[in-house]
Amino acid sequence: MAQVGFHGLIGVGLGRLLAPGGPQGALGPGEGSGAQAGAPSGSVKDDPGGNWRWGLVVGSILPDADLFLLGPLYLVNSQLGLAMHRTFTHSIVTAALVLAYFRRRSGGGRDKAMWSLGLGVAVGMAVHALTDLVFWFSGVDLLWPLGLLGLPSWINFWENWTNPPLVPKLLGAADYLALALFFLYARRRAQAVGTDLGFVPRVNRYFQLSLVLWLAYTALALTPISASLFDMVHYAVFIVVLLPMLLQTAVRMRATFSAPWPTARGALGNAPAARG
Repeated sequence: MAQVGFHGLIGVGLGRLLAPGGPQGALGPGEGSGAQAGAPSGSVKDDPGGNWRWGLVVGSILPDADLFLLGPLYLVNSQLGLAMHRTFTHSIVTAALVLAYFRRRSGGGRDKAMWSLGLGVAVGMAVHALTDLVFWFSGVDLLWPLGLLGLPSWINFWENWTNPPLVPKLLGAADYLALALFFLYARRRAQAVGTDLGFVPRVNRYFQLSLVLWLAYTALALTPISASLFDMVHYAVFIVVLLPMLLQTAVRMRATFSAPWPTARGALGNAPAARG
């Protein structure tokens, strides 16, 4: 299952851990307008630390965007769709290529803000893949495309594990709980730091819809419906409705996700690359 909302929350946690920032009071009035929070009102060079934090959130979500390509396959064969899902977008090789692109785009790291953004996206993607490797009871093509060359690339800690039939359906329903938690966090964080306030009512509607769908799909999972039919009904709504909402929120609320967290030291946090 995608559980992409949880991945988004992991990205937020990474930002808080790796680049917490400084006390809110030290930011001044610019924080509310997004000047200090890395809002897209100016160049990507405006705030290296903010780009690092926002990149971690976007990167943590991005691997599951392959569901847009695989959506029709899920409706025909959900198991094959799941097997193809965690391949090229979940590979650490792909994350390394993304990092190399931003390295070149940033002029070898001279553009600190651009490099911080790329570093955040690449790290977020890699952590997403590693998290999927441990959770969700399925494997990951962690070294794609080496498997296309006949080399070992697929890792599955759960290959000898068989879930009870109810578990995959409950995990599918939990996708919506994960999204509800992400939207709830985005709403509360925006209200706390005074960013993206005009978008908050829409995020609140996304939160409410996700919560209703979680309850509905949990109830459906407890019926005799087959796992394959449940997957079709689940992924049709997830891919067409909820995943676009999540991506829109992550991009639209850049100022919120890049805003610094308070620290005891009182200095604004920056990405590691911004120190050199």
